[in-house]
Amino acid sequence: MFLRFIGPTDLESWARDYCLEVTATDGEPVVTGISGHICQHTDDLLAVTITVRWVSSRQKLITAGCVVVQDGDNEGTVSFDPNDTEANLAVLRIVHLK
Repeated sequence: MFLRFIGPTDLESWARDYCLEVTATDGEPVVTGISGHICQHTDDLLAVTITVRWVSSRQKLITAGCVVVQDGDNEGTVSFDPNDTEANLAVLRIVHLK
């Protein structure tokens, strides 16, 4: 079982906690990985768009507590609570950060 902690809910603070690099794409901050990218979804949720191995990643992310926002044939997007450690670890594993 993973612990929940109350931490930052914005992408830049979340990325700083995980020592990740934030870049700007079209004026929006994103964390880019090999298999997708992480961005701000709402004020208190982050989202990850998976562009590689979506079908195999989808169930792992759902099991970790993520919610499917967009479900395509080859890519999709899930939202997740940045304070949910299990969801964070699943997202970080699947995105394969550079």
